[in-house]
Amino acid sequence: MKLHPWSDLRGFTLMEIVLVIILLGILAAVAVPRFFDTGNTGKQEAEETIVALVRAGIESHYNRAVTRGTTPLYPAALDGASDGAASSSNPFFTNVLTQPVTDNWTKSGSTYTGPAGNSYTYNSGTGAFQ
Repeated sequence: MKLHPWSDLRGFTLMEIVLVIILLGILAAVAVPRFFDTGNTGKQEAEETIVALVRAGIESHYNRAVTRGTTPLYPAALDGASDGAASSSNPFFTNVLTQPVTDNWTKSGSTYTGPAGNSYTYNSGTGAFQ
């Protein structure tokens, strides 16, 4: 006669439970850094988008002059912003974008630094923004 109805059933050993916990820890160690890296990827993509828009705005400025029949020139400056961080009172790229950048960028002279940390310099003679 059986004392307990489950006495024939076997449970997990302590070693099996420890191994499962270790495997879950390894999976978490691999997955967590990839999950948190999405912020850097987002910053890089946002920066690349702004750079592409600025370059398109520079070309548009030049092409408008060609269309008008005036001497084609690139913008003398990308904006009238002062050095420091972009803000609503210190917007960047106002001469080439319809909606200027008001955050996550900094400026020092003609060099702009985006949210991902890359720096770009504008050359008004060639229209290069790189």
